Amino acid sequence: MKEHVRLRSILIVDDDHLLVTALERDLAARGMEVFGASTAESGIELARREQPDCALLDLSIGDDSGLELLRVLKEELPDLVVLLLSGHAGVQHAVEAFHGGAVDFLQKPLGGAKVMEALKRAEERAEAGDSAPTLARAEFEHINRVLAACNGNISEAARRLGIHRRSLQRKLQKTPPT
Repeated sequence: MKEHVRLRSILIVDDDHLLVTALERDLAARGMEVFGASTAESGIELARREQPDCALLDLSIGDDSGLELLRVLKEELPDLVVLLLSGHAGVQHAVEAFHGGAVDFLQKPLGGAKVMEALKRAEERAEAGDSAPTLARAEFEHINRVLAACNGNISEAARRLGIHRRSLQRKLQKTPPT
């Protein structure tokens, strides 16, 4: 069995100052050491200085790309556990995030509880020796998070995912991947 992985510090990079502040408070109350940044540049500086265990990056940080920030952070801190966040991204963005080294893709709005659940999943995968879920599993999880955010409305979920409603229905009828 692998050594127990415990994620205790998190870098949050999002241009939505209210979200960063709310997550800082919520996650700190849950025992996390939290570092917040509102630009990609300040996020990189904080990551270099504080060496956090994980990072929560918005897909779009002002004019900067969260995917590009993910690439830079993973080059400098290869063991950094990265979660990507977006309010309106589709499956393609999730796929790009996983290819870039992200371990999860979260949908806005969210609070500390959702972040902690994602970190727990990341810890469990790391303990099992898996750095990330399979692409099929990641897609399945992302689709189900979006569907839950739409209260089960398949048409709305398909619109948010950027796919046809029938395609989404076919994906949902398949056996969940492992």
